[in-house]
Amino acid sequence: MTAPPSPPSRFFVIGDVVADPERNLLLRHGEIVKLEPRVMAVLAYLAANPGRVVGKDELLARVWNGVHVVDEAVQRAVSLLRAALDDDPRRPRLIETVPTRGYRLMIAPHPLGEPVAVNSSGFAGSRPLALVLAALLAGLILGAVTMEMRRTSLEHIAPPAPTPTPQALQPQPAPPAPVG
Repeated sequence: MTAPPSPPSRFFVIGDVVADPERNLLLRHGEIVKLEPRVMAVLAYLAANPGRVVGKDELLARVWNGVHVVDEAVQRAVSLLRAALDDDPRRPRLIETVPTRGYRLMIAPHPLGEPVAVNSSGFAGSRPLALVLAALLAGLILGAVTMEMRRTSLEHIAPPAPTPTPQALQPQPAPPAPVG
């Protein structure tokens, strides 16, 4: 099988969402959203084919590489993707379902850093906004990595508490009362 076409760059913007396919992350409304690898692969494939209806069979062949799965796998991946993108299937702004044919990405992705045109939802992007989003994404990722490193290094510094012996768990007699 051939590899799916790649989206415009490592980081790309769709509407008001920044995608990082290498790390399976989205930055939406200042929040990092982690995606399953296949769900991100569906987004990347749709992003590489904006405006074109991509059928379920094509997604199964390209994203699942011909591995036999039920058709619901595609529906589940698109449903999870829509939830992550905050896209309503009844009133889509990003992913449209074309009945009996497949799915269409309604907005062409833009590489991070390029100006983004105003779309129907009124989101107007610009180079400064894209740079701010990239810096925010990088900062959040760096912060998460730093916190994980601190947590694991603290586990190595502080020895585990000793396990109490059965004698220590027995009730101890009360100390004698002071005489006086």
